[in-house]
Amino acid sequence: MAQVVIRTNLAASSFPFLSEFSGRGIVVKQQDQNYVPAIGSSADPDKDIGIPQLYYCENVIPTSQGYQSVGYEQRTAPVSSSVVFDQVFSVIGPNSGEKAFIGRDALFNGLYYMRDPNYDTWTSIGASANYSGTITTAYVNGTTYVFFAKKGCYKYDFAGNTLTAVALAGLTVANMLGIVAVQGYMLAWSKSAIAWSSLIDPTDFVPSLITGAGGGSVQGARGDLVACISHTIGLVIYTNQNAVAAPTSGNTRYPFNFRELVASGGLASIDKVTYDANSGNHYAYTTSGMQLISLQQTQTVFPEVTDFLAGSVFESFDPTLEALVTEHLTSTMSKKLTLISDRYLCISYGISYGFPSYSHVIIYDLSLKRWGKLAHNHYDIFEFSLLAAETVETPRHSIALLGFMGNIDIVNIDTRDSSDGLIIMGKYQYVRSRVLKLDTVEIENVQPGDPIRCIDRYALDGKTTANAAGTLLSSSGQVRKFGFNKTALNHSLLIRGAFNLVSMVMAFHVGGRR
Repeated sequence: MAQVVIRTNLAASSFPFLSEFSGRGIVVKQQDQNYVPAIGSSADPDKDIGIPQLYYCENVIPTSQGYQSVGYEQRTAPVSSSVVFDQVFSVIGPNSGEKAFIGRDALFNGLYYMRDPNYDTWTSIGASANYSGTITTAYVNGTTYVFFAKKGCYKYDFAGNTLTAVALAGLTVANMLGIVAVQGYMLAWSKSAIAWSSLIDPTDFVPSLITGAGGGSVQGARGDLVACISHTIGLVIYTNQNAVAAPTSGNTRYPFNFRELVASGGLASIDKVTYDANSGNHYAYTTSGMQLISLQQTQTVFPEVTDFLAGSVFESFDPTLEALVTEHLTSTMSKKLTLISDRYLCISYGISYGFPSYSHVIIYDLSLKRWGKLAHNHYDIFEFSLLAAETVETPRHSIALLGFMGNIDIVNIDTRDSSDGLIIMGKYQYVRSRVLKLDTVEIENVQPGDPIRCIDRYALDGKTTANAAGTLLSSSGQVRKFGFNKTALNHSLLIRGAFNLVSMVMAFHVGGRR
């Protein structure tokens, strides 16, 4: 049979989060019977039916045209090997141009700060506010308040680079779990109730008809309060059993209207909701799985992510063996949700070793409605933005990963810099009843000098794979051509290095019967 040349599919809206869930596919649909796999996303349900596509990746983000490898740029140097950083939050000062990041050393419960313009060095704040519990912030009337659960409230002194204690009148701080800013109020919550401040003085929680401060229990709450997260015109109150919407009422005596959100799940901890984003709706990993929560309704989304994160199988890539390795866990994976630049939903996950730690990040591009994944050890993920955004625009350099020694690595979305992406495409067949001999693969958009490998993961039985490295036949401009001459029942392509895949062409011959 004459040689067949096809262009591979680089436009799939989703991929399986475990490679074993990727079945055999036919590269040309007309050669196969109609097969409709389970569709995890309804954004584009028909385009990729039965067509081989991406089924594993690391350090890859989706683009409008295909997939792109990413690298990491160290923005902040590590402090030392004797610390374990586990959280970063930002504070904004009352004067224009004042901003700082504060990081916490979970091992010795110390705090560190770094200031503009470079954000490249951590400096110890001291032991005045050592603390290992939950830390929340609220930006009210030009001041960022920092609250240590059940311990006290502070604000950052930009002149002295210290945290100074702030008294919250009318509150029993030992009962309070966190604070949040909502429509000019500073709101604090305990396990069973909330309290809101005066509109004049955000530190005054003494109930008063004159100042407007007050509080009470939350109608509709079915369990203990876990987090209160601001929304466009109010807030959402999360308990360990459900969620309650609390839009503002405009009535200073009763400023919030409480209403239970139907079909909402419970929240285990505040890091499982996108609490630090300024977008309208919240993404949360609840007892009902991944949910999109607004003040009007709860919508269960991304069931494939829920099934993966709630499962007991952890899969990673061994760079030495150049093979996928699976591990069966006896406990659940660590998880954290963050929304960055109002575009990238980042879901960190990993195997916990004492402190919550993460090795991978599933990225969902809300604009393109497509998935990617990072593989980089970290203890926190957050939005790294310079204060002078009108001077330095950083929407594509704002995903920051915090290492355990305090090092901050920025995801660098630029293949012209050092990057090491990994992508596995397949499993390619042409006719079900015949084997396939892979001849060549041409990859476009590889910059001259950038390293790249192309490996054929061939399977004689359709499932068990072996590796055959491609031979570089030619390198012309931004095009690399690899040769294989390998016959098998189906083939997968493993591409590793720096790339910006917008077009990949395969040439093959159809062989004998199985």
